[in-house]
Amino acid sequence: MLKKIVSVILLIALLTSMLVAPAEIAAIASPEGIVYTNGTLGFSLTLPSSWEGLYSVDERSTDIEWVSFYNIHNKDTDYGGNLFSIAVSNGEHELYPGMKELTREGGKVIYSSTPTDVQFDYTNKSFTDEYQRMESDVENILKTFRFLAPGSSVTQEPTAATENTGATSTTGATTTSDATQTTGTTTTSGATPTTGTTPTTTGATPPTDGSGYIIMQLNSKIMNVNGALLEVDPGRETVPITINDRTMIPARALTEAMNGDVDWDELTQRVTLSVNGNTLIMTLDRNDYTINGVSKTMDVAPVLLNDRTLIPLRFAGEELGCTVDWFEDTKEILVTYAMDASATVLPQTPAPAPTPAPTPTPDPGQSMIPNPMVEVAGADEIFDELGLFMFIPESSENVKYFIISGSLAEVQFELEGIKYSFRVQETNALENISGVYETFQKSLVLEWVDYPYHVAYNEGGAGISFWYDLFAKASYSLYMESGASEAALSAITEFLIPAG
Repeated sequence: MLKKIVSVILLIALLTSMLVAPAEIAAIASPEGIVYTNGTLGFSLTLPSSWEGLYSVDERSTDIEWVSFYNIHNKDTDYGGNLFSIAVSNGEHELYPGMKELTREGGKVIYSSTPTDVQFDYTNKSFTDEYQRMESDVENILKTFRFLAPGSSVTQEPTAATENTGATSTTGATTTSDATQTTGTTTTSGATPTTGTTPTTTGATPPTDGSGYIIMQLNSKIMNVNGALLEVDPGRETVPITINDRTMIPARALTEAMNGDVDWDELTQRVTLSVNGNTLIMTLDRNDYTINGVSKTMDVAPVLLNDRTLIPLRFAGEELGCTVDWFEDTKEILVTYAMDASATVLPQTPAPAPTPAPTPTPDPGQSMIPNPMVEVAGADEIFDELGLFMFIPESSENVKYFIISGSLAEVQFELEGIKYSFRVQETNALENISGVYETFQKSLVLEWVDYPYHVAYNEGGAGISFWYDLFAKASYSLYMESGASEAALSAITEFLIPAG
């Protein structure tokens, strides 16, 4: 309780603090790591190169001066994302929980402070893993602390090594130019924290042939659409990131920039992009998709991140008739497209899928989350990882087990020549977690013993069933690829309900 009270008092003090004076700040990439220098408070630290693009720095002034380092992905959650802080005092100061004296130099007492409570979103595996990796570096970072004479000048050369996804700004100052972008996002009191910057044009150059164009940059919340600087995800902080070496963007960013339409179906978890006569349909956590009615597959599935559906830019762009180019030096993506709608309609008959040029392997500092669909050994591993039961008929063939986004389990199998996809996920109430794209002609609510379950199907075609297990507090779903009927779905579902 005492820790909580002290933490609340400290938070109130920070929020009501006075603005600090403009600071000379730089974070410069070097072979040893990222050298962060604060000329006003007179110290430097060396951060690991793996932190590049994953951290931000805030300054606050209370009765002592605070410089706090955050993991950017957890900072915007309810957990805070604080990794550590440096406090500079003119004399000895009361020690708050997690605070200890680091050194005494030039009449100053310098303290380090690490959080004593959870600072990461433990419901998000990728955010948890990223924060914990960075947290493990803090002890070694503090060992690199160097005291400088306050007011030391800081010079940063405009080289590619110092470009990154954040910006350096100070109270009353404007964001530095693209040529002097610094690692991370550094702000001081009175400045607006920025998680991205305006894309540069030193790499991606707008076309001169009258084509429409979109320029995006990894980790930047601003994009250039035909000369207009717009937010990638208006009102939010969503930025292009990489997953499995593919650039992922919010579905609406690409489509609406080309005056297209986006439709989201919550029931089937599918997103439909309609641009210039082309219709692209992708489903959350599934690698299969359709373009103008033709089924294809891709090597990375759409994911849900911060309530936004992220889709692979190259696959989506090229299937919608665009040209997609990657610029390694500036981490930019140039999408060009024909302004004439009739010029971009793709064929309606099956054709070989385009071979996307592989996106270069990203630098360690780029924001990354793992491929959400991971194949596992079997039902026992699913139980060990998620505590959820999954059993299928013993006569099943071509069986594969997966864990998706760290929380949803799926087993794919064939039975008597029909393909099935069986899923389970812990939920607070019944949810349709099947993640399939179909429009069903028939829908029923049936019951087995005390278990109600839903079925929806096209007679002789595909169908789904889904139900809720009150004991396991989990939703189950089954997708039947063909041969669906009320009797067929009921038979397999009523086998799976007690088995699950």
